[in-house]
Amino acid sequence: MDKFIVFATIFFQGEVKQLEYKAIDFSSKKECYEYMTKHDKHFGEVVDGIRNSIQPSGRLLVIGCSARKDVIRSDSGEWK
Repeated sequence: MDKFIVFATIFFQGEVKQLEYKAIDFSSKKECYEYMTKHDKHFGEVVDGIRNSIQPSGRLLVIGCSARKDVIRSDSGEWK
């Protein structure tokens, strides 16, 4: 069974990066989105903090839920 994660795709210094929220695995995409919706302010603040600490001009492209296996891992990072 696939585990679902919250991820963010961010444009930093001319490159697109995938970041995975490491705190929680979800058993379904619906469960993931329900949690993300309930805690949307938290996720936004965490992503903004990372973006500001690395490159303030970086842009958040998308934040969402996906099966872990479907998130590209070759250039990924972690966020907590």
